[in-house]
Amino acid sequence: MKSLAFFTIILLIVTQISLCAITREERIILDEIKNEKSLLEDIESEINQYANLADRRKKIKELYNNGEIDRIVNMFSEEIREIDNLIKRDDMVSTTRAYDILRIVYKNIEQVAGDLLYYKSYLAAVADSTELQIKTLSKVIEKYPSAIKYDDAVLELQHLLLLTGENQQLIAVSQKFQREETDIQKFWLAQAFYNLGQFQKAEEIQVQLENKTEFSLRSKLMQILIDIETNSISDEHFKKLQDLRDTFSPKDSYYKVVVITQARLYFETGQYQEALNNYFEYAELTDKTPNEISLEIAHTYNQIGNTEKAISYLNNVIENESDKSYYTEAKILLAEIYQSRGEYEISQLTISTSIDKITEINQLLKEKYKLMESIRRQYNQLSSLASEEQKKSALSEIDNNETKLQEISDRMAEISRYLTSEQIEQLTALEHIYAENYKIVNRINEEIDYLLSNNNEEIPITIDHEIALLDSAKIRLNAVQYVSNLSEITVDDFRIAYFIANEQFYNSKMVESWQKLLQQNKLSNQSSDKIRESISLFEENQNSLESIAKFLFGEINENDNIQRDILYEKMLVEAKQDSLMLLRQDIWENYHKVLARKLSAEKNEFVAETNQIDDDYQKLLAEIRKDAEKRRQEYDFVKLDLEFREYRKKLTMSDSDTTIEEQ
Repeated sequence: MKSLAFFTIILLIVTQISLCAITREERIILDEIKNEKSLLEDIESEINQYANLADRRKKIKELYNNGEIDRIVNMFSEEIREIDNLIKRDDMVSTTRAYDILRIVYKNIEQVAGDLLYYKSYLAAVADSTELQIKTLSKVIEKYPSAIKYDDAVLELQHLLLLTGENQQLIAVSQKFQREETDIQKFWLAQAFYNLGQFQKAEEIQVQLENKTEFSLRSKLMQILIDIETNSISDEHFKKLQDLRDTFSPKDSYYKVVVITQARLYFETGQYQEALNNYFEYAELTDKTPNEISLEIAHTYNQIGNTEKAISYLNNVIENESDKSYYTEAKILLAEIYQSRGEYEISQLTISTSIDKITEINQLLKEKYKLMESIRRQYNQLSSLASEEQKKSALSEIDNNETKLQEISDRMAEISRYLTSEQIEQLTALEHIYAENYKIVNRINEEIDYLLSNNNEEIPITIDHEIALLDSAKIRLNAVQYVSNLSEITVDDFRIAYFIANEQFYNSKMVESWQKLLQQNKLSNQSSDKIRESISLFEENQNSLESIAKFLFGEINENDNIQRDILYEKMLVEAKQDSLMLLRQDIWENYHKVLARKLSAEKNEFVAETNQIDDDYQKLLAEIRKDAEKRRQEYDFVKLDLEFREYRKKLTMSDSDTTIEEQ
């Protein structure tokens, strides 16, 4: 045991000494070798993945060509279960990778296209692109009623339409659901009817839900709201709301909706202290008081004359960086409060700073629109430019414009409190997709230019190699044909037969090549005569080789079974050579053109999608500009009122001996 321990220690010392003996340069080389090995392993792994994908894709195509659609759908169903599990685990990286794999393997399989679109909509949701999500789900419902995820798509779309206020569309989509409608879908439908003012239809659905445990509170609350809409507010409504609070637990998610409804009804009926009590109770039930509620509390305090409290809540809204959607309304009310207190300078400053920002964002939006138009036009013209110098110059100009666009976006981000959070999300999502699509289009254009300006060389070279191998096969078959007459075959016999067959083959090739030259009629008479002499010599050599072969191996009997088999093999080899030569010519002339056409079709799809995104973007910019202009007009109105009050104040403070006419 001691000797073993001693041996181990000695081994460790020797190893350490050998490691120390490695120079610094050798260590660097070793590290580089390790890195190269790691890189090669990664590349090999990636190649294996692509090979696996290709095999899976090939298998699906074979099944599709054989009409085994049900089997394809069953295989697909099994695979999407894994995606569903990844979604439940919120593993977005793996979900995206799994989706991309399915998209490649099952590409152009119409029977699963709807389900692939459904998962695409999920990825759009993760990217916060609600508009793209709605568009994708709508396509699933419109084109793929047999999709596995069809009803899931309907359910998702209904929810999105409710959140975006597309009530009429939600009602239409609800009729597409194939299974029995769930309670939540009924509630959404009732909410849509309520939003459209179709109170009777909304109430009919809510009555069905009031005995459902999960929906009892919200359905009863909705019925009270419907009654308020169709009649005036009464004490009965306050009593019913209080009954709901006494019946249900504060832990119910809709309990706080009852509280805020009470607060708003108290405000509407002038019971401001009761309203405040309910607002504060609502605030206790939420983690953080929303800006909308803070604004309502400020209005309530202003009504009872407590302007200090109102200003405090308004400043909370204005300074809240996470929610800027009520910034404008808070600024206007703040200016009005300062105005009512006679603090005209502060009120004037509040409005002036806001108007300056609104004017700036309007100007930035106009500049952004022009730049987007310019960049789109430059990208579209890029493929038509002939020289590399022109393309380089155009790309440089595009880069400059994109830099300017980024600067404007950064500045807009600074003053983005004048946009709603929803507008900011929409702009960001559309800009990201827009930019990514144009990068893809640009890359495809470069590939197309390369393909059309270069012949394909690699595949024809590979085919040449295959043709050469077939030449060797023909030579070997000729050699076998010679020795097959012998009763016993030695290695030397086959070597001699192979030498004769090889000489004969290349003799015949040379004769064939020179005869083609003569047929072109492009040579001088002197050159033609020399070639004819050479052909004659090679033909004589060929005859000599045939005579030697007959002397050594005897006459070939073409009726012999073995000889017939050999001749048949030679015929197959020649036929394969002919087909390879035709393929080589076809690839040389058309391979890149086919690829270019395929890429052009792919590019057109991206351009169409990008143009649609651009249209959506321009509509959104127009809406934001319109909204900004509306807010500017609101500010101008308040500012005008302030200036008029200031003017009246100056009049009352003027000297008493000044005449009215002079004033």
